[in-house]
Amino acid sequence: MRPKLSHIALFSAAIVLSGGAYFDALAHKGATGIVKDRMHVMKGMADNLKLITKMLDGDIPYDRAKAEAAAASIEKHGGKAITKMFPKGSMQKPTEATPKIWENWKGFEESAMRMQAYAGALKHSLSRPENAVQPAAAAGDMTVAGAEGTAWPAAASLQDQPPKVAFEYMLKACKSCHEGYRIKKKD
Repeated sequence: MRPKLSHIALFSAAIVLSGGAYFDALAHKGATGIVKDRMHVMKGMADNLKLITKMLDGDIPYDRAKAEAAAASIEKHGGKAITKMFPKGSMQKPTEATPKIWENWKGFEESAMRMQAYAGALKHSLSRPENAVQPAAAAGDMTVAGAEGTAWPAAASLQDQPPKVAFEYMLKACKSCHEGYRIKKKD
């Protein structure tokens, strides 16, 4: 039996993936302009994360081409591509962005760049032939420390690791951005 993603990765995925159809239907209602555009991009990234999670956990058959394409899409929409979707003052409802984005633009930008780099490392790791049959094998519980105080490894150091390792760091980068720059959801 292959190990499942660690609890912290699953928690991170739940935060990141809390999108889904419910989020799309309710949170996007009334969104216009750049706010609608970025919500759409975030939804697409969440869908790609769901696909990769299911493959790495063995819940659906592993398809290297689809997994790589999902990671490539996340990489493409990260970094400067996502930060440009947050022009100063784009706080129209129903945005979930907080003013902290513009108060700490450098931190926001670093988080977006980190996520993009880790998505690229994941894409590379998924492309390795030895990871094609059992992408989650041998990774064990690769729990990553909390967002605050996380020792972020260089993305290049994750490229030759099992995909699960880069995936967990990518999720942690997503989580750090959501925790710091997104309105907290009410339970």
